[in-house]
Amino acid sequence: MKIKRESDEKVLAITIPAWNEENTIQQVIKSIPPRIAGIKTIFVIVIDDGSTDLTAARARECSGADNHIIVISNLINKGLAYSFRRGLETALQLGADIIVNTDGDNQYDQSQIPQLIQPILDRRADMVLGSRFRGNIEHMSFGKYWGNRLATAAVNIVSGLNVSDGQTGFRAFTNDAAMRLNVLSNFTYTQETILEAADKQLKWVEIPCTFRKRAD
Repeated sequence: MKIKRESDEKVLAITIPAWNEENTIQQVIKSIPPRIAGIKTIFVIVIDDGSTDLTAARARECSGADNHIIVISNLINKGLAYSFRRGLETALQLGADIIVNTDGDNQYDQSQIPQLIQPILDRRADMVLGSRFRGNIEHMSFGKYWGNRLATAAVNIVSGLNVSDGQTGFRAFTNDAAMRLNVLSNFTYTQETILEAADKQLKWVEIPCTFRKRAD
């Protein structure tokens, strides 16, 4: 399904890679704003990465929500980067002008999606990163905190950028930026997309975002 629209109407696709997130996937989908200023149509694309639980079924149960819900499944667990890449490809096939990626564990606050995409709507950015370290972190383990910090520092050294949160899974891309990204890894896309953005001289900005404690 591809939406026909006037030139000034924007289509937003929200991709959600998910692996065994049956307990949270519906919360994530239902907390996505049904209407966003500047956006005509919203697609929600759940990429079930070979889950062994009811992640895909729980996502499909949200099909009566205001937004268009699409669930695609990997037959086996293929990794986060593979699922991210598959989500981008699906979003582009649907004609999305803007693509947001978020996680299926409900740690990011989906009500902040309008702020995340505003720099793109304002034509100030090709890529927007939701920075947990400039926002509010409800909980992050000591090891994960410093692991994220060290990985971000390494990305900055290689890219020459000054990103505060290179590991964030809450980010947005223009259609053009998504088409120019070449994610080759199957493990993670977070660092690779930033390096690609630097190499291709894409405009990027960060906005503060909230990072909640993961539900048990």
